[in-house]
Amino acid sequence: MSGVILIPKMFGSKFYVTDRYMCLFEMIRDKLGYRIIISNTTKDIPKHVDIIIAFKSPQHSNPETFMDLVERSGKTKIVGYFSDIHSFGNKIYERNISRMLERCDVIICPYDEAFRDKWPQYRDKYIFFPQYFAPHERYATLPFNKNPVYKCLLSGSVAPPNVYPIRMHIKMKGTSDKVTVMNHPGYRRNWFHELLGKILQKELFMKESYAEEINRYFCSVATSSIYRYIVAKYFEIPAAGTLLLANETDDLKKLGFVPFRHYVPITHADALSKINECLSAPQHFTEIRKQGMRFVRNHHSVNNRFSTLKDILENGL
Repeated sequence: MSGVILIPKMFGSKFYVTDRYMCLFEMIRDKLGYRIIISNTTKDIPKHVDIIIAFKSPQHSNPETFMDLVERSGKTKIVGYFSDIHSFGNKIYERNISRMLERCDVIICPYDEAFRDKWPQYRDKYIFFPQYFAPHERYATLPFNKNPVYKCLLSGSVAPPNVYPIRMHIKMKGTSDKVTVMNHPGYRRNWFHELLGKILQKELFMKESYAEEINRYFCSVATSSIYRYIVAKYFEIPAAGTLLLANETDDLKKLGFVPFRHYVPITHADALSKINECLSAPQHFTEIRKQGMRFVRNHHSVNNRFSTLKDILENGL
């Protein structure tokens, strides 16, 4: 069967801050023979293609991209891969996402609880497809750091501040001897970001340097935001061999994460005290670091997600 992966330009650009998605799509291309099309139109899609994977379209930042897919013949099966399903009040997106979800034959999304609550009518064709770390070798080949920096690394955007309240709380209230804040590089890396890094005299970490920087620290924080999203940090931190401090959600339980086995649970109220506890007695948390690393490397890499998506494409349509 012939297949196409359709990616909006901003997410296929080599300057996009993460290559996580492209790692997955390139595996599908190389192992299943799908063609990758990076565009904001559908004009280059062959007329008689059997399967189209439409990535992040529509989304609040590109609410009209690929919307002509909804008119495409039902002979072509469409797999909608949606992420960041909040709307920021974008009425065009809210209208178009419903049309696209209706047209899709299969819907995959990394935010199970949020998707089911928002669109329960599509549960029959929806499949939970969690985030992951990628590529596998970038993280899995990092050694377990026996002499880490005994501080907590805080990465990720805090804008707008109400979206990640735990991150913002740690950034504002954490002390410099306990917490290192990693500057967010923005979602696309270009000359402006390079210049900004020089002005700030701080490196803007991404890809290999991002994984290596996580690996330097004893612990690091992942939070699900007000949208309850299990973001990639939940996987990248333990995959790098670093102790994961994270708020607990239903999705995290579904993914097999066990508190105090794979990670240390935190809340807004106790985040700073948990950081202090981990750094004050690191010997009590080293085994959690190791178990979390093994668990995530075995179950939550791009290799695992490729296997899931391959099964969907070959047996679920």
